[in-house]
Amino acid sequence: MSSNNPFLYFDDTNPDLTYSDNQWFDNTINGAFNNSLSSTTDEGATVQFKFEGALAPALYTHSPQATL
Repeated sequence: MSSNNPFLYFDDTNPDLTYSDNQWFDNTINGAFNNSLSSTTDEGATVQFKFEGALAPALYTHSPQATL
């Protein structure tokens, strides 16, 4: 990590991310980070990661075609 950039970026395929047992889909999406995006339609699905520190801001984006 650069001392000028305090952010770490994790691709959704990173093995340090633990997805719940719900059905998750791996999608290839141009413009997504590393052109990959994991998604689920299962309510209550979760993804977890471990970190050291006091704060872990999460940035969520979605396709303009997505419905929430």
